Amino acid sequence: LHESGKKFMSSSQFRVWLNNEYLPSHPEYSWIKEAYSKSVTQAVNNGQTAFENFFNHKSAFPKFKKKGRSNVKMYFVRNNPKDCSCKRHRLKIPSLGWVRIKEKGYIPTTKDGNVIKSGHVSIKADRYYISVLIEIPDKTSANNSSEGIGIDLGLKDFAIVSNGKTYKNINKSAKLKKLEKKLIR
Repeated sequence: LHESGKKFMSSSQFRVWLNNEYLPSHPEYSWIKEAYSKSVTQAVNNGQTAFENFFNHKSAFPKFKKKGRSNVKMYFVRNNPKDCSCKRHRLKIPSLGWVRIKEKGYIPTTKDGNVIKSGHVSIKADRYYISVLIEIPDKTSANNSSEGIGIDLGLKDFAIVSNGKTYKNINKSAKLKKLEKKLIR
């Protein structure tokens, strides 16, 4: 389109062209329909961002990414509640299933109420890496009581609060003086 002098094509226009014109006439690329639809959308959106940066003179011409030559990522999104879940030592990814995690405990588990929204699986130096976007519910509740609280600082006890709590004295000076006296003897 650029060489023929036409306007820039957005990602949504490209997806319409890809699904309605290009794929029906090129059956050798039918595997694109078998891929996860959200990952195809994300790849097209990444392409749009790369071309926008090129046309706005922010970066060089986009390079084609191929599995053997560059760090290609697989994108996944949680569509159903059972799509993405994480246990201590493994992660469930749509279209891949359960994947074992080498470093346990870095990703918050879903049994605690956390929700995996999306993620990327990438390969670098024959090692697979995963990065996930997790929504952690806010469990802090504000105590908006308008009641005041009274504190009595004492000698025997450190503090006595008006709601009934007693905090013991942390100053051990009398006990320490006794022990020093004993040591001197």
